[in-house]
Amino acid sequence: MAVRWFAIDLTLLFRSARRTEDGKVYDAYVVYPRDCVCGDAITECVCEDALSVFLNSSLPAVLEDQCGYKLFIHGRDDLPGEDQAEQVERCMRLSRRLLVVMTTVASGGAQVVAPPLEQFDWQMGLHRSLVQEDMSVIMVQLLLKKSAPLRWEMGVRGANCPTSRFWKRVRYMMPPPPPTPPSDHQSLHTIQLI
Repeated sequence: MAVRWFAIDLTLLFRSARRTEDGKVYDAYVVYPRDCVCGDAITECVCEDALSVFLNSSLPAVLEDQCGYKLFIHGRDDLPGEDQAEQVERCMRLSRRLLVVMTTVASGGAQVVAPPLEQFDWQMGLHRSLVQEDMSVIMVQLLLKKSAPLRWEMGVRGANCPTSRFWKRVRYMMPPPPPTPPSDHQSLHTIQLI
């Protein structure tokens, strides 16, 4: 029973830090709804604020800064003036996973809102994962009370801590992180020991 409860923790602990060279640059391409359609203006504003905080603060702070992953987030990492279709194709080809962030609609029950089908990167990601089978999908549901997908709640104590259950589950679904280069302090310590 204890092994089952701590299966993710054990997997992360014993996961190999070595990564095979596959020519990929990004560990995950992040797809999210560009326009929150939440019914009324107040709900839409809250939805967009929570999504913005998650995409621009929490997700990069934990996965990139603390765990060493490299993410591609549209709007943050794309170049202005670059052809969107070519950029999406190129960046998805260079990504190991597709991280889909879904939001919820507060009006009329907790209805899940995935990125709209007409959103090109969502179509491309679905095609790559379902037809070409060269990309795994991680689905993150934002602002849900109870759900099967991974759930991140803004404002919860420890929400940005990499040792929380949410971030452990996300890391479990990600490929192994790249090895961290030794710092100057570690290098000096090693030289002194020799």
